Amino acid sequence: MPENIQGKFTRIGNVIISMHETAQIIIRGELVANFGLPVGSNQECIIKLQENAKLIVEGKFLLSYGSTIQVFKNGILKLHSGFTNCGTIIGAAHEISIGEDFLGARNIVLYDSDGHTIIKDGKEIQRSRPVRIGKHVWIGVGSVVLKGVTIGDGAIVGANSTVVQDVPPMCSVGGNPAKIIETNITWRN
Repeated sequence: MPENIQGKFTRIGNVIISMHETAQIIIRGELVANFGLPVGSNQECIIKLQENAKLIVEGKFLLSYGSTIQVFKNGILKLHSGFTNCGTIIGAAHEISIGEDFLGARNIVLYDSDGHTIIKDGKEIQRSRPVRIGKHVWIGVGSVVLKGVTIGDGAIVGANSTVVQDVPPMCSVGGNPAKIIETNITWRN
């Protein structure tokens, strides 16, 4: 294993890792990449870290087949324990933090940046803001979480939602843009 990857990293099938020499993957628990890969499949899981990027895994995190993680220059991605289903895309330009017992359904997208410079009235809009996802959060199939969002502990994001503002703990949100549907809820696997 390369020097800039530390810890227990289980790779199943075709896992593509592209890392700048100054990037680091620090695993204090375990990272399983291409989890659930169907027998005979050549699906890829892609992990790409640019200059000075960090991927930190604190617990056991399962990244399903067909998923992509990209941590851009100087960005940080912190994963605690949990699971993302196939087709997940995570792009951390600044910082994304995912808490314990995370459940991400198929084809979710998490971005903390616009990716390009946006100018309004001659001024640049802040391109990147951290995304913080609490403990025991479930994000439904096809949902998108964008820059600057905090999702509270125990929350549920309904299928095909676009989250552009904070989600309080123990509530469910849905829609585009996502709005509160229920409060004082809990969920279990």
